[in-house]
Amino acid sequence: MVAIFLLTNQSIGDRLAIRGRLRVDQRVIGGDIMKKTIIKLCKIVPIVLLGCFVVSVVTGYARYSSTLNSAPLSVWVLVDALYLVAPSLILFVIGIVLEKKVKVRSAIFWIYIAGLVGCSLTATVLIWNPFKNGGELRRSDRIEISNEFHIPEIGNASGDFDGDGKTERYSLTFGPTSGLFTVRFSVYEAGVRTHFSIFHVPYRSFDFASRENGEVYVSCEEWKFIDREDTFIKEHQFEISFEEDRVVLEENGVFMEYWGEQGLNSRWLKPGGGTE
Repeated sequence: MVAIFLLTNQSIGDRLAIRGRLRVDQRVIGGDIMKKTIIKLCKIVPIVLLGCFVVSVVTGYARYSSTLNSAPLSVWVLVDALYLVAPSLILFVIGIVLEKKVKVRSAIFWIYIAGLVGCSLTATVLIWNPFKNGGELRRSDRIEISNEFHIPEIGNASGDFDGDGKTERYSLTFGPTSGLFTVRFSVYEAGVRTHFSIFHVPYRSFDFASRENGEVYVSCEEWKFIDREDTFIKEHQFEISFEEDRVVLEENGVFMEYWGEQGLNSRWLKPGGGTE
């Protein structure tokens, strides 16, 4: 009986030991599978993020306007790099650390390196495009008489304002700032810009208006927040005159403040002005 008892106990112990080893083996196998999955993700996801970076930068380049955006294009690219390229690089390094070796001959490795180089070249080319940066306006930022390119006007007026028998066209568009209300004032004669200025507008509105005698002036509405209510104060009427190739706005001896460079040689215009 004692022998039978010992044999029985021994078999139970062996069974428990076998079960224990099986559980350990299952955990090891499960851990290896999980590790391999993470390594694969750390190889694939970084490449996907680089692709997203290129798409984001190119679409941002297409939407970017120096008229409506005060921040340079390089800031947009830097933000995309922080959100996409940096996490991509971190994940790729994590994958290498988990794999404990760098497979230089691996196709994934060279695809990722090529992706990094491609992202760098794409960003560099777009940032240094002379029609996007350097303070000059690209074609779609300039007012175009054609229907192909056009930026919305705040206001415009046409007529023989100087009495020379030729029709002049006044045009107002948003200035090249964000967070600060600025307006571009351009004057055209026969489709050619003759005067240009950018004004810092401290009022709510900025538009053309005319008096009963047909005289055109710039109308600005002044509003103030009084007793928790937006209250209309008065209308300012600025007379329009010219000094060389600059526009001058004046009300009762007070001149509206300029912003940036003025005239046809302003860096906010195509050098030399010219036909739109």
